[in-house]
Amino acid sequence: MKTQIALFAGNANPYQFEKAFAGRSAFERSLDWALAFPQAAETGDFESPLILTDSQTDASARAQLAGRGNPEVLCRPSWSIADMTAALASRCKERGVQTLLFCLGASPFLNSELAKTVLAHHLRYVCEYTFADGYAQGLAPAAIDAGALEILAGLAEKDFANKPVTAEALFAVIKGDINSFEVETVISPEDLRLHRFDFSCLSKRTLEVCKNLYAAAPKTGGINALDAVAIGRLAAETENVRRTIPSFYNVQVSCWDPFDTLYSPYPAAYAEKFGHHPAVSREKNPRWHMDARRFKALAQEMAALSGEAVVSLSAWGEPLSHPEFAELVFAAMAEPGLSLLVETNGALVTQVLAETIAGIVKRAGKRTNGHEPVYWIVSLDAVDEEAYRRIHAVPPVTVDEVELPTLKKAKKAVEILEAAFPGAVYPQFTRMNENEEQLESFYRLWKERGNLIIQKYDWFCGRLPDRRPADLSPLDRNPCWHLLRDMIILADGSVPACREQVLSGVIGNVFDDGLENVWKRGGTSGELCKDCDEYYTFNF
Repeated sequence: MKTQIALFAGNANPYQFEKAFAGRSAFERSLDWALAFPQAAETGDFESPLILTDSQTDASARAQLAGRGNPEVLCRPSWSIADMTAALASRCKERGVQTLLFCLGASPFLNSELAKTVLAHHLRYVCEYTFADGYAQGLAPAAIDAGALEILAGLAEKDFANKPVTAEALFAVIKGDINSFEVETVISPEDLRLHRFDFSCLSKRTLEVCKNLYAAAPKTGGINALDAVAIGRLAAETENVRRTIPSFYNVQVSCWDPFDTLYSPYPAAYAEKFGHHPAVSREKNPRWHMDARRFKALAQEMAALSGEAVVSLSAWGEPLSHPEFAELVFAAMAEPGLSLLVETNGALVTQVLAETIAGIVKRAGKRTNGHEPVYWIVSLDAVDEEAYRRIHAVPPVTVDEVELPTLKKAKKAVEILEAAFPGAVYPQFTRMNENEEQLESFYRLWKERGNLIIQKYDWFCGRLPDRRPADLSPLDRNPCWHLLRDMIILADGSVPACREQVLSGVIGNVFDDGLENVWKRGGTSGELCKDCDEYYTFNF
């Protein structure tokens, strides 16, 4: 019974080839593991490893193969899940391989003992697919039966023809008809999923995670001397593994906000700071929006620091009110590692705007971070106009009727955006006592159409009344995801310690101090944290 290891080294990923581990790259460490594993496994007849590369990674992979046996290399211009599944199924059939072990070539810490357990479990229970669960990502391959792989190749043809390959690519196809497959798991004695660790060098951030973890390993034996649980435990205890570089930037590009929304502390915080309501900020605040040239420079800094990230517009205020909104999109799209998330009330969405932004996105091409170029969130929060007006109250100041948001306009905005950005538009409902009775109707209405978001209510550490219909916080408190991964930047460049601070608690200014310097000042909890229940929520 033949077994083969398949290492996927595509996705135009350059990080897997950086020699960041005592002169070796993540790819080299993965390959060395694959070549040594047959002896460690002590079972079956192993074929030489199969390496899958693309046109942008093939030369680097072949250069690092030198002196490491003669694994077969299969190169394509690019790979989708459907392409890869079909190729693997074909190779298994040609070579008489019964069991395939699949993992990413970007995984420097593949653990032979855990892999041995996965393979033994797979063979003992005659499974079709077996994986390790509860461990950090990137420590073990998944095992799949060749017959099941052939079935998956057929299932993947339609829905996965354009989906990029991930570590869980095969399971993603299986989930579409999971009851038809015999799936088993090797469960970790200590559940590490809470930490969301990914020890695969797929981005600048995960490369930094792996480099710092490698450096933190014991001097005697290094990372190879640790078992899979100990590796996860070490990561959880190491500060510069948990917090490396930002993956999510929340940027205020416009101060203007025409509402006194029940779940937003912003209008009151803005009025306290500037002496007027944000609905009249364009007339009274000469710095009511971030200059497009400054945003362009900021986007370049974000790309340089993070490599890959999602940039949200706008932290506070209505982003589409920015007089050069298209220029902001163009600046972000000029950085291949950045994606945008635009959160809007929808009133300013027009056919022309949607077509303009879609044109910019099309010319910019795919993102290297694996996300869509632009995501849209349209705040609805209700199913009828009366409830909408109750939640989104108009302040006692003059607001242009054309710009005044309504539920009808918000729904129309969703319709326009969905046509231009299919699969990337999300109607949003912020759940609270005041609209709880409309939650089911909202869900049923929008679920039939596709995407939606049910957002939890945030009381901003007591700034707002507690309107939560349910307490969703975990029993045990975990380190705040936002302090570890997010950065909020206001229109003037100032950076609060976290979003819960709204416009206060500033730790620096990116335009004066530099983005990286300000990021290094953050990350520590403060007095507000004891009253916060956003610590367990997660962005990108």
